[in-house]
Amino acid sequence: MSHAMRTILDNFTQHVADVNRLIEFDREVMHVAISAVEELHERLVNKMGITNEQMNGGRALKILRGVRDNESLKPRFSLILNQAVVLLVSYFGSAVEDVFSSAMTATLRDGGSSRLLKEDLKLTVGELIDAASSAEDALVALFIEKKDLSFQDMKAIHRAFRDYIGVEIDKDAVVNNIILAQACRHVIVHAGGEITPRLTRQVSEAFPRDIKAKLPNSSVVQFSQQEVQTIAESMMGYLSNLVMKTESAISRTSAQH
Repeated sequence: MSHAMRTILDNFTQHVADVNRLIEFDREVMHVAISAVEELHERLVNKMGITNEQMNGGRALKILRGVRDNESLKPRFSLILNQAVVLLVSYFGSAVEDVFSSAMTATLRDGGSSRLLKEDLKLTVGELIDAASSAEDALVALFIEKKDLSFQDMKAIHRAFRDYIGVEIDKDAVVNNIILAQACRHVIVHAGGEITPRLTRQVSEAFPRDIKAKLPNSSVVQFSQQEVQTIAESMMGYLSNLVMKTESAISRTSAQH
């Protein structure tokens, strides 16, 4: 695996780890609080001989442990879970665009694919002058801009990689999980999480999938911690597969020149 692709995967892995820490925030807070009260409780009981639970922190410790074990704070963190999906979709789109840009740069360096070299771009004279003196990565950025390529939905992603890199990705449960996340991200950001007819249409053909096989009857979409983790795992698996297939496509293009 090339250094550039490895860096993209490593960066996305770190982003996923950050999101996982975010959705575990309540448990981390409880762990810190319980540890501090446990230490105080043991000191008051063992060193000072205070056996009254109201005085030695025992009662408070039981309450805190109950909150932790029953996950009583989870409902209050529902907003964080939805925002975790928003973050994952954003990180994913950026990582996929980085894979595409890296692949395009490598392809241009090797002379370009026949399909790519036949593409038309509408440029101003100024843009043409800049392009003539630019490095490959700047040319790729210009290409993405002029072709108005989007990496925010799976159809657009698959089309870009198929047409310009020669990579085909089968639609499966992993892809459908990501489609669901991308569609829900839009309503979370723009419609307060409301389950709109547009959202229902967008995910109507995204089967099979592992999350929200049927959208709830409630008016607002809400993700669970397990669903967020499933989305993250799907994105990691997809990205790894995309990198593998992209590097194979780059090798084939290079061998043709």
